Amino acid sequence: MAGLVNGLARYADLDYELLFIENGSTDGTLANLEEARRVNPQIQIYQLPRADYGDAFVHGVRQATHDDVFVFQIDCYPFDFLEQCLANPKQAVLILGSRNPRLKKDTRPLIRRFLTAGLNTTLRILFKSPFTDTHGVKYLHLPTLGPLVEQCKLDGGIFETELVFRTNFANLTISEYSIPIETYTPPKKSYLYKISRNVYLIGQLYKVFKKENLI
Repeated sequence: MAGLVNGLARYADLDYELLFIENGSTDGTLANLEEARRVNPQIQIYQLPRADYGDAFVHGVRQATHDDVFVFQIDCYPFDFLEQCLANPKQAVLILGSRNPRLKKDTRPLIRRFLTAGLNTTLRILFKSPFTDTHGVKYLHLPTLGPLVEQCKLDGGIFETELVFRTNFANLTISEYSIPIETYTPPKKSYLYKISRNVYLIGQLYKVFKKENLI
């Protein structure tokens, strides 16, 4: 977190706000955020009652007051992604930070990389996904994507995959930039749980899109 806050100091000429969505952390994150806010008035903190990635994503988007929104994770905030997006304004309404080990460094354990590859392969088969990755770092043009965010039916880790596909189904422009994965936070639950949960959520997403005649 300190790396993100300190790194943004180089963009002092930009008009930006820094929204932190705290959702159930137990490691002192909230206290660190409060300390950072005392020295950086651009920081805003929001707390959610449950640890749900989709809820945090939607809440942050709803609270944002700027047209251009960057979604980072507390342990993944690649500034080269930010700079690429800023250097190519209006290139796309959605830009994905792709964890593609063939193009960028990925220091995660082999099993985590295998699960990421397996998930993305499954999405390509079931939804004809043209994307290398759908989860994680993103840029959103909020005036365009705000309504699509509200259309999403699912929460949790599958929410942003649903958003990416809805954007694609709407024939809106999506780009991908490869990003390095140089930090790694071990999962709070077992890999077996993550696999079974992903299978369930992918099934739910398939049913939602099938019902809407999108696939």
